[in-house]
Amino acid sequence: MIRIDSRSIPPLIRVAGDPSRFTDYDSFTTGPYDTFVLVGSSGPSGGIQVNLTILGARLFLGRPLHELTNRIVTLDEMFGRAGRRLVAELHDAPTWDARFAILDREIASRIAAVRAPSPAVLWTWRRLTETCGRISIYAHDPEGFLWGFSTYRPATVAQP
Repeated sequence: MIRIDSRSIPPLIRVAGDPSRFTDYDSFTTGPYDTFVLVGSSGPSGGIQVNLTILGARLFLGRPLHELTNRIVTLDEMFGRAGRRLVAELHDAPTWDARFAILDREIASRIAAVRAPSPAVLWTWRRLTETCGRISIYAHDPEGFLWGFSTYRPATVAQP
């Protein structure tokens, strides 16, 4: 998830645990979580939230998602000057159509700038989404050929 806030009161975020402990964040992104996350506000708040698939997030963020697992990262920390520029452009855009055009441009340019996932990753992602995660990738590729490795070890095969 990527959230870009355009009002003065940032959202308050709490990740599981103590219900009284919220943390202020301005514009931010998150990695995948293995628990729930609550987002609230102590006053008026506005912004844009973009929910990406795991594969889309990997491409957009340009880094392995295990680096972001169970983390909230500000766009400034994630993208530096480019993150600050994006937030300013969205904040200054005069209409929602203009904001969506900025987001379309940013998402397309970031995805175009990274190396495409391997065919094995694309195949695996497609199979996981088609089956709603109810598939064993190993069962369909027990020798690991899709991944460029094999569980077949000639040295362990009995010699005649």
